Amino acid sequence: MVKSKTMRPIRRADAISFPLDDELVLTDAQSGQTYTLNATGARIWSLCDGTRTEAALARAIAVTYGIEYDLARSDVSNLLTSLREAGLLVAE
Repeated sequence: MVKSKTMRPIRRADAISFPLDDELVLTDAQSGQTYTLNATGARIWSLCDGTRTEAALARAIAVTYGIEYDLARSDVSNLLTSLREAGLLVAE
C-alpha cells in the first residue's frame, strides 16, 4: 500500500467547486454534501492535480504564504486527510 505522504492527490472529477467571497465551496456530486474552504484551503485544492506529493504541496504553500515549511506541512496534511475522508480526493 502506498503511504499518503508519497501519493499525489487529485481532485475527484465530479466534485463541484465554486468561489464564494474569499472562500471555495465544494460539493460532493454523489452525496450532495457541501464543504467550505478558506483561501489557503482553496489554494491547496487547486494544487491537487495529481502532479505533486504532499511534501510538494506543503513547499508551495510555505512559499506562497511565507510560512515555515513544518507549519505548512501540518496544515496541508490535515486538510488532505479531511478531503480524503470526505471522498473528494483520489490518489495517483
